[in-house]
Amino acid sequence: MTIAAVSVCVMVACGSKSSSNNEKSAEQQAEQTEEEVGYGEEDAPKTAEGVIAMLNEAYEEVNLFTNPSDEDECEPNIDLVAEFCSKDFNDLREKIREIVVNKDVPSIIDDWNGIWSFWDEGTITPKDFDVNIDGDTGNAIFTLTNGDEEITYDVSVVYEDGQWRVSDWTQRGIDGYSIAERLSDFIEENE
Repeated sequence: MTIAAVSVCVMVACGSKSSSNNEKSAEQQAEQTEEEVGYGEEDAPKTAEGVIAMLNEAYEEVNLFTNPSDEDECEPNIDLVAEFCSKDFNDLREKIREIVVNKDVPSIIDDWNGIWSFWDEGTITPKDFDVNIDGDTGNAIFTLTNGDEEITYDVSVVYEDGQWRVSDWTQRGIDGYSIAERLSDFIEENE
């Protein structure tokens, strides 16, 4: 009897909460800024600011790996490639996983989340963004910092399903290469 009474109270409390949320006026909902809404909860703007918001959100997640909590001994279970990369990039990763399992060859990338950062620890901060957008594609060059160290990253982005996604990383410098091209080459060589 007591359990039933508590259940009814919980249902009533939850019901009144959800109805008050539904009673927000259209004006109140329209007044929400992108910062309040957060990345991924609604369509991202097709602007440089939309790309920057996605990258900032991704690096907030990267920092969960590089700064594990002392309170929790478990590693975070986040798949940054699935969450922030394009469908084509995820398809490349899945093909490589299949090859590695079926042909018993070493993977070209051991840590898929590791491609997001040059460092394994410390607080990583993206800054100094230079973003160019052309329709549903774009390019973002930015600096990653970790304490006194910094490195320049260059990513290609694509707008899919209302969100910006990373479609490739380009290593800059003399030995410049595209990660997506290296993955495609690995697939061709091992199929």
